[in-house]
Amino acid sequence: GSTEGARLGITISRKISKLAVKRNKVKRALREIFRKSRAQLPVGLDLVVNARHGSAELSTNEIQAEFLRGLKKKGLL
Repeated sequence: GSTEGARLGITISRKISKLAVKRNKVKRALREIFRKSRAQLPVGLDLVVNARHGSAELSTNEIQAEFLRGLKKKGLL
């Protein structure tokens, strides 16, 4: 329902990396960043993140910077 907190969906295809370990690293990083930012997001927000080419090569700090930049760009933070 709309009274729930924000929710996150993540898509990352094998085109990003054929190695599941690298794809899972990106997903884990995004989930953790979202968890830390969740209280600041609007209630009832459903957010879908599509990982882009090159994201598997980024550090967790770089993933966080890009994620937060995207949220700010959309006016969600």
